Amino acid sequence: MYKSCVAKPDPFHVQYFYKSTLLRTQDEICVNIQNLEKETEGLLNQIVL
Repeated sequence: MYKSCVAKPDPFHVQYFYKSTLLRTQDEICVNIQNLEKETEGLLNQIVL
């Protein structure tokens, strides 16, 4: 069974789908996605500037 996790509201309403496991809960996956998005935004800002 798949559970959806919306990392944050955005214009494209991106949803991420992960299979739940005993090792990673949906909340942990959401936090991981949010952290990756922050890192990606930081890297993109460095590239643009």
